[in-house]
This record gives sequence, C-alpha cells and structure tokens, in this order.
Amino acid sequence: MRGIGIVLMVLGHSGFPGTDYIYLFHMALFFMLSGWFFSLRGGLVHFAKRKLVTLWLPFVAANTVFTVCNNLFLRLNILTDDARIAEIPGNSVTAPVSIKDILGRTVHWCVFDGGTQLGGAMWFIQALFQISLLYAVIEVLLQKLLHGGDTLIAQGLLSGVLLWVGWHCNQIGWNVWGLGIAASCYWMFYLGTVLRRTARSEVRPLYRAAAGAAAFVLLLVLRRLGSVGLAGNGYTNPAFLLLASMAGWVLVRSAACLTAPLPRVSAVLGYLGRATMPIVILHFLSFKLVTWLGLLATGDAWGEWDAEGAATAVQEAGDDSLQTSVGLDTPTFADVLPTGDYLQAYSEEQGLDFAGQAAMYILSGVIGVAVLTIAFRLISLTVKESGAHGNSRAA
Repeated sequence: MRGIGIVLMVLGHSGFPGTDYIYLFHMALFFMLSGWFFSLRGGLVHFAKRKLVTLWLPFVAANTVFTVCNNLFLRLNILTDDARIAEIPGNSVTAPVSIKDILGRTVHWCVFDGGTQLGGAMWFIQALFQISLLYAVIEVLLQKLLHGGDTLIAQGLLSGVLLWVGWHCNQIGWNVWGLGIAASCYWMFYLGTVLRRTARSEVRPLYRAAAGAAAFVLLLVLRRLGSVGLAGNGYTNPAFLLLASMAGWVLVRSAACLTAPLPRVSAVLGYLGRATMPIVILHFLSFKLVTWLGLLATGDAWGEWDAEGAATAVQEAGDDSLQTSVGLDTPTFADVLPTGDYLQAYSEEQGLDFAGQAAMYILSGVIGVAVLTIAFRLISLTVKESGAHGNSRAA
C-alpha cells in the first residue's frame, strides 16, 4: 500500500491529469498506514528516539542540504532568483544565501519552522512526527489513567476533538509550526490503529474488486463536491475529509491485495514503499532536474512547461529577457548530440495525443525519482561500509 501511495504522491505533485482526484486521499493514506504500524514496544523513550532518527533528522538534514546547495542550484538554473519567473503560474523565486543564512535557517528547521522550495513535500514528515509523538504520549497517559485498560474509545474522542480544532484552524487560516495540520490529521493516525484491529485478512478477490470499484466511483463523485489540500490544512469540511480518506483507503487496499499475487508488481511496489523517505525528500528536485535536462537536450522542458507555453508567458509579460529564465535561450545539446534532434523529431512524428503526453510526463518523473533513489541508496551503502570498516579496525 505504501508503494502505491508514493506513486500517487509523485503523480499528484507532477501536475498529472487527475491531481485533484489523487489529492482527495493520497496523504491521508500515509497517516493511516503509520497508525496501522504504531507500536510502543520498547517504551515511550525508545519510540521517541526512533522518531527523532527516522523523521526529525531527515527533515533537518534534507532542508539544510538544500539550503547549502541553494547557490549552486541558482547557478545551474535549477532554481532562479529572477522575480519575473513568478509571473508564470506554478513557479517560485529563490534568493541567494550566505553562511549566516544557512546557520540561521538550520536552527529554524530544528523546530519545524518553515521549509525550502525543494523540500516542499516534507510538510508531511513534520506533521507525522508531531502526530506520532502526541499519540504515543496520550497513549501512555491513558493507559496509566485506565490502569492498563483499552484506550480505543478515549483516543477516538480525542481525535474527534482535535479534528474540530483543526477545522477551526482551517477556517481562520492558523497553522503555526504546522499544528493545524497535525490537529486535522490526528484522527487519520488513530483510524489506522482501529483498522489494524478490525481488518479481515481473508476476503474474496471478487468482494475486494467490488469494494475498490465502489470506492473509485465514490471518489469521482466527491471530486465534484469538494477538494482536499492537507499541505495547507485545506478541505471542504470534516465529514468530507473523513469520507474521502476512507474511500481512498478502501481503493488502495483493494488494489494492493489484488496485485499481491503478482510477484513482479508486488516486488516493485514493495521496493518503492521501502524507499518512501528518499522519494518524499528528493522528488521535487527530480522534477527540476528532469526539466533542466529536457531543456538541455531538446530545448523543451519535459513536464513543468513547454516552449510554447513559456513563449506565451514571455509575450504576455512584455519582456524578452524573461525567456532566459524559462529556458528558451538555454544552449541545447541538439547541435552536438543526435539524441536531442531525435527526441524532438520523434515527438513531432508521433503526434502524441493527451494520453501520450501524460505517459511521457509520468516517465520523466519516474526516471528522475529512480536516478535520485539509486544515488541515495549508493551513498547509504557507502556510508554503511565505511562505518563497518571503521568498527572492524576499532575492534
């Protein structure tokens, strides 16, 4: 399920057609899965240490690395400090940073204050850290108050209260340190613990397929009635959020169970599920890199914008110098390598329709994420091997 969820997240962030459909449930799925696997085995202190290592540390480290590399990314045109780029929808401006800026911002990352453009998806890591610790602390307190009794009802009441608080934070636009998001999503974590207790392992494939189809249709209806944007603590109303999240869970669980007997599909989804953290951290950068490589190879970006759209934006802005910022004046490899000419000619010859363009969109994102994930894994293996050699020498 986590593998399917991470694919949906990347598709949603890529601007894939149907993004508003995916947004109805894809991040709720991760909160519910975290609740499903919640365990206080080893005690509260052990749990807190584990969350510091697996959630807080990656959040701080990734945002710090992105900030350290900020000026390099500006020089490579992966990021831009040209304010005129903001005139093109979906783009942001990034200013150069100094060593003082890096140190100051790192302190802010340590308390989940703010974020980086390339680390935009890490709001989820922050919210999950806050929810996990709060749920664990409440669980320990309730167990003491109830003398070891069942805490399910008490946690359910608290999650309802927090959802009400989160909804009011939504209405007044308050979300300091992401606490509004944490309040709105606490019940999802709780619901994951409930589902773990009540889920049935033996369900006929026909029933699963019927349930998945019903959930799919229900989400199509909900898509017309409202929207969900948890990154900004935005949703139509609490009942809508609850219904959409549950429908998404049924849909994805049905898909996961039906594909489980397929070894290759199951293996790929399992690998993607285990690589959730590096994908969350790196996929925004992968989008930038794919766009950058596309501009260099063919003079046309693969995903973020096309040459025609950028030219239109330049014309509307009335400033020809803006074309450098959007990559229209970027030197290409087409004159040096045949690949650029071939790719461009191939696209024109094939006359790709909407589905073909969408497929290329997905492929570009998959390639970018795959390359960065492999790089991340190689770095991790290198660090582990270095540590092992160091330990052996010390022994």
